Amino acid sequence: IGFLALAYTALFSLFPAQVNLSNLWLSFLFYLIMTELVNLPHHVMMPTFKTTESRSKLNAWEQNVTTRSCHYPYGLALLTLNFNLHIEHHFFPSLPWYRLPRLRNLLKPHLGPEYTEVVGI
Repeated sequence: IGFLALAYTALFSLFPAQVNLSNLWLSFLFYLIMTELVNLPHHVMMPTFKTTESRSKLNAWEQNVTTRSCHYPYGLALLTLNFNLHIEHHFFPSLPWYRLPRLRNLLKPHLGPEYTEVVGI
């Protein structure tokens, strides 16, 4: 959302006649739609984790069960700050976005056929 505010401020300063506060809702709606389109393939049609009395969350080593990574072209991966590397993000959520590709190279061979990846959005 901070990126949206920064982008909107830049657009407002470059095109003050076309961009104003009355159409802010439209850019916010566009941002939310694009975010969901990028996020959709990471969890859709994946098994869901059901909590039980004995388990309330997935173990750290089971994070690949409920998510998948996506192969994006380099530019799109950079634009989304490597959010496409979603399995990696679930294993190490505090790892900086620029280290996720290196983690993918380490994690993918380790998980083998349990590493789920799709191409594109």
